[in-house]
Amino acid sequence: MLIPQIGHATDNDFWVRDRELWVRRARPRRELEEFRVVYWSGGRFDANNYVRLCYLFRDSNEDVVAEIDPRLFHLLFGLQRWVQLETGRLLPIDLTSGYRTPEHNSMLIAEGASPTSEHLNGRAADIKIPGVQPGAVVSMARFFEMGGVGIYNSFTHVDVGRVRAFTGRRPRR
Repeated sequence: MLIPQIGHATDNDFWVRDRELWVRRARPRRELEEFRVVYWSGGRFDANNYVRLCYLFRDSNEDVVAEIDPRLFHLLFGLQRWVQLETGRLLPIDLTSGYRTPEHNSMLIAEGASPTSEHLNGRAADIKIPGVQPGAVVSMARFFEMGGVGIYNSFTHVDVGRVRAFTGRRPRR
């Protein structure tokens, strides 16, 4: 199990370097979608790659694309880079849920989704990092204090809403 230790995860240019994200999304009965893109370079977003990431984070049930809060991509970059510094390997982030339409979210309320979920605003992601336990991802995400962090059985919820921590009850994904 990866135990995040900020003392080992030192990188002098952590936040000023170009920011690359490697994100995969498996959809039932469909091909794996995967983007590995530099979304931030020279202190600004690469508009084309930002749009590509927004597409990947779309509501996959309704096939609706929304603007994703850029801070979410920065948080995911921080997590991915931390894991890379700890393990010596760049590992993909497996996205299980990004943006949700109100209709899609309402179908998940019975399973424990919040009626005011940050997914509705493009500010949340449910993720897995291969080989990294959800609890370790939670510890790293909480360190950044960029928003909410929830732990579920098989994935971690991260968002850039208000700072909070919770334990989820949905056994899915």
